[in-house]
Amino acid sequence: MKKLSIFLLFIFSVGFANGQGAANPELIALVQKAFDYYPRFRELEAAAQSSAIKVDMARGQRLPVVSSQATFQYLYPVAEVSFGAPGQEQTLQFQPHDNYNVALNASGLIFDFGKTKAQIEKAIAEAQISKGTLDAQRQAIAYQVAQIYYGLVFLKKSLTVQESQLKSLQANLDQVTAKHNNGDALELDLLNAQVALANAQNRKTDLLASIEKQQALLAMLSGVEHFESSAQTFDFQSAEPAATTAGNPELAVAQAKIDVAEKEIMVNKKYLRPSLNYNGGLGFRNGYQPDINEMRFNWGAGVGLTYPLYVGGRDRQQLHLSQIGLSAAQAAAEGVANSLRSEIVQAEADAKASRAKLANSATIIQQAQTALQLADVRFENGVASNTDVLTAHGNLEQAQLQSLQYEYQLCLAVLAIERLEGKRFW
Repeated sequence: MKKLSIFLLFIFSVGFANGQGAANPELIALVQKAFDYYPRFRELEAAAQSSAIKVDMARGQRLPVVSSQATFQYLYPVAEVSFGAPGQEQTLQFQPHDNYNVALNASGLIFDFGKTKAQIEKAIAEAQISKGTLDAQRQAIAYQVAQIYYGLVFLKKSLTVQESQLKSLQANLDQVTAKHNNGDALELDLLNAQVALANAQNRKTDLLASIEKQQALLAMLSGVEHFESSAQTFDFQSAEPAATTAGNPELAVAQAKIDVAEKEIMVNKKYLRPSLNYNGGLGFRNGYQPDINEMRFNWGAGVGLTYPLYVGGRDRQQLHLSQIGLSAAQAAAEGVANSLRSEIVQAEADAKASRAKLANSATIIQQAQTALQLADVRFENGVASNTDVLTAHGNLEQAQLQSLQYEYQLCLAVLAIERLEGKRFW
């Protein structure tokens, strides 16, 4: 019993002392598998690709539009005139009945006073939202995988504690049974020992069920079935002082939405700007005198100015709507920033409390271990009841599990701080 308690105390102290580094390769590999497996990422990656294509489409408004054309048209009647002496009249036809036209046409923008530029900048800002959303989702899943991973570490270390308690309680039951058979222990002592062992077995069953549930959740995120962690420590135990949320991807997305709203205002302000365009074409067609059936080469070029004068007030309404959207985006960003600041303060408070509790846990475990040793000796000498021994067992188990709980809570708090800061451990 003494050796087992010292061994468990050594596990806890080594776990706390060594758990000061970055995430281990096993966790990083799990996160990468989640990135490749989780369907939501494929959806967001498709959205990011669509946004990039929209940027190219917006830029394409500056490029010429080239089209080919081939038409046939039969006309009847056609313009014609007759001249000459009676009986010797001749007819001059100005247009054939069968009209053919094959042409290559081009048109494009010369200058539009910044309208196209504003649309391009808006498309780029929208693409940043898609990219930021993908980054935010990646970070959320990475830290969720980390929480599950260290949850499995916690549960398995708790299972180790529970199994050691089962061995101790089984040894106690054997001892009480022998004493009962010799008439040195009461029936009540035997029943209490049996109940204590049964309760410990039930707690082990609960731990095994919790491990199975966590593995199922991890499989949903990463596709890894029945994951068996080799980690023995909690890697996240310390965070940098004066944490800041400036690098948080959720805040970056909120800021990007403000940028989009500002770019939309610029687009709407240029809504009624004129556009100067060019057009031209070349090809072959018939209908030219003197031989109207001959296919002849032709070309043409020109420029045009379009200036919208009245659109029923839609320009003012659209501008007002985009200004409302900007105000909403600014309010949303402020809300995200406030929420992140509050969450990081809470996480830092949790980390501070867990460190304080963890600092006392080693002493508590040592005291509980000593109390159990004394109870065992007193029971063997007949000066204490088995209830005292079972109480000491329960106190030691509780102290060990609480120490694990504090270490796990500290890990979760540091993970939360780094998530809120926008750090990447993978």
